Parts: sequence; structure tokens; C-alpha cells
Amino acid sequence: IALFTLYVSTIYNYATATSNTDIVMNSVIILFVTDIDEFVYQILVVINFFGVKHMLLEEEKDSFLETCPPKKEDEKGGLGMSLQQQAVDYQHLVSEFRILKTDFQQLQETVDTSHEYNAALKQCVPVAQYDNKY
Repeated sequence: IALFTLYVSTIYNYATATSNTDIVMNSVIILFVTDIDEFVYQILVVINFFGVKHMLLEEEKDSFLETCPPKKEDEKGGLGMSLQQQAVDYQHLVSEFRILKTDFQQLQETVDTSHEYNAALKQCVPVAQYDNKY
């Protein structure tokens, strides 16, 4: 995207800019819009981390499909699936496994931290003795 932005801004500035001030102003505007785009992406990641991961997986799957050779009639795999579809399914499963592994590690770290925090709280806070008269 950065190279595309550079290319488009060069052509736009060449076509419309009448002075150096116009070129600088257009460049600053493009940098501002690019920064806003990055901030919006970061906000989306914070708000819906798994949704963004899912979108990235779908994009990776689509780009992988584009690089696969076209299906031939004799390239049938198990259960009638083409080799291309099997490769896509395999790549998708590998990507999902990596994401699940990372999520599990993060969850394990959170649980370990919670256990340590609870143990520290138990040492600091005395436990109240309650009468069971009710």
C-alpha cells in the first residue's frame, strides 16, 4: 500500500501542484490520512482482536488460492477434493493452529498471573471469620 500511495501521490502532485507549497501540503495530507488509517486499524485490533485475525486469515487464504495452479482433471485427492482445495484447507488449518497456540499461551500467562496475584492477596488480606447463625 505504501508504494501504491507513493506512486499515486507523485502522479497527483505532478498533475495538480503549481508550487512547492502545494506539493508539501499534499504530502502532509497523505501522511495524515495514512496515520489515521493505521490508528483505525489499531483500534479495530483492540476492539475485536479475533475478528481482525479472522479477516487476515481470509485474506491469506484468498491470496494462497490465487497462487495455486489451476485444477486439472486428474488431480483429484481424497473425498473428491482437488489438490488445490486440500492445500488451501491445510494452510487454513495451519494458520488457525498457530493463532490458537498463541491465544492459548496468552491465556496461560493470564491464568498464571491471576494465580500469583491471588496468592499475594491471600497473604496480605486477613480472612474474616463469619458466624454461621443463619
